[in-house]
Order: sequence, then structure tokens, then C-alpha cells
Amino acid sequence: MDWSNELKLQVLVRSEFFRFCLVGALNTTISYGVFSALVIYDVWYVLASSVGFFLATLNSFYVNKSWTFSSHKKQVPTLFISFVFINVIGFFLNLIILYSLHEFIRVNVYLAQLVSLVLVTFFNFTFTKMLFKS
Repeated sequence: MDWSNELKLQVLVRSEFFRFCLVGALNTTISYGVFSALVIYDVWYVLASSVGFFLATLNSFYVNKSWTFSSHKKQVPTLFISFVFINVIGFFLNLIILYSLHEFIRVNVYLAQLVSLVLVTFFNFTFTKMLFKS
């Protein structure tokens, strides 16, 4: 690898968006994995999505605060409440998309959840960055 490509890779890895996407991939794995495991055991898909969302949100707060945005803000309870609020809005967007795709368009529940998670990621990045960087 030449120097210019190595430099580009270093810049990419240090970018907030790239880090957010890596954390998002981990959160998506947590959320989708929990969702899938619960659906296999006949848990209602909306409840399964809720549990996956909750666990992924806990992980997301701590990893994004400390690593993605390197936030040194000390008001953790206040930040966490705001973070949860942002994610609850994202959660309801997720449920609306999931429910609509599955119930009205008849998209497979697994694919509907995957599409929903991808779309909600853009919403979450924008508002999470504003929270940790303000």
C-alpha cells in the first residue's frame, strides 16, 4: 500500500461517521440478533424488536460517547436521557417502518426489520452527533 492510500485509510478510520457506522454495525448485530432469536421462539415480532432496541441502545450510548465522538461531557444522566429520547424516536420510526412493510406490503419480517434498521441509522447519526458535539 502506498502512502496516499495509507493516509486515506487513517483519515477514514478516525472519522466520526466511519466510527458511528462501525458502532452501528455492532448495534445492528445486537438488535437484529436478539430480534431473530426471540422471533424464532415465537415472541411477537414487535416485542422482539423492542428488546433488541433496548440492548443495542445501551451499548450505543457508551461506545458512541467514549469512542465515536470522544465526548468528555460529565452530565452522563442528562446526556443519557437525551440520548434515549433520540433513540425512542428512532425506535418508533423503526416500528412504523417495520409494521408498514410487513403488514401492508407483505415484506418478510426479517427483511422488513433490516430495511427499517438501515433507514433509522441516518436519523440516529444526525441527532446523536448533535447531542455529543453541542
